[in-house]
Amino acid sequence: MGKTDEKAPRKIRTESDIQSIEWLVVTGTRGLIDTATMNIDFRDVPDSLRPELLSSLLTDGYERARRNGLTNTSHKPISQNSFALHNVRIDNQLYSAYKNMTRQPSGDNIDRLANYFGDVVYDILDVPRRIPKDWRLARIAEIWPRISEHSRSELLEKAENYLINKDAKPQE
Repeated sequence: MGKTDEKAPRKIRTESDIQSIEWLVVTGTRGLIDTATMNIDFRDVPDSLRPELLSSLLTDGYERARRNGLTNTSHKPISQNSFALHNVRIDNQLYSAYKNMTRQPSGDNIDRLANYFGDVVYDILDVPRRIPKDWRLARIAEIWPRISEHSRSELLEKAENYLINKDAKPQE
């Protein structure tokens, strides 16, 4: 009998495989999944299990945020609705539908989920990762998961201020 390669990625084939997943968060960031450390291959997951796999990720993401003390503006533990709207940046009813497996995300909502949870979302849903055409934007997208939420907000504010200031100046 051949020796099993311990470094081979774990395959997800059954519901019990999904229940055994311990979603790992990248150190120093909030809510981003470290699939490299997990060593799980999400590419060959049976299509029938993909909604449950996404549900597991979304449930764990919200529960982890609550356990880590994420609060709303009133300093109360964050609700799932607030988490969906303000952190993941998708409609709270859609977040709930994805979590309850009554709908599957598409288009921009896949990208929003991936912006928060990482590229694992594309792998779970078996959709190609979207790559911006501009190489600079592609580079920002590549490093985005490793940037803190505070720094992301600062970068966005700088970009928006640049546009405001550019529009206020006369064109040459």
